[in-house]
Amino acid sequence: MIKVFHNFVGHFGVVRRAELRSSDTDSTCAAVKMLDPSNICKKAILDLLREAYIMSEFDHLNVLTTIGIVWSDMDPPLLVIPYMGKGNLLRLIRDKVMVSS
Repeated sequence: MIKVFHNFVGHFGVVRRAELRSSDTDSTCAAVKMLDPSNICKKAILDLLREAYIMSEFDHLNVLTTIGIVWSDMDPPLLVIPYMGKGNLLRLIRDKVMVSS
């Protein structure tokens, strides 16, 4: 079960912070990437699935991997990845550059 909390604008559309529950007592914070509803097309879906596949191949302690994909016949895919509490890497680099300048 996924419980959604906040929205952020991302490359493909919206990224939502969510609580991923595997049982009544076990939960973890996750990010759910979803396509922009105004730009759902075959290319956007393939790009999101390609990102999920590439991330699933990562095998390094400091690199995020795919938790999973949620997809039904009626809805576009959702990419579930670990939640980054301090934002994305690009934002972190930009903020560090501004602070150190």
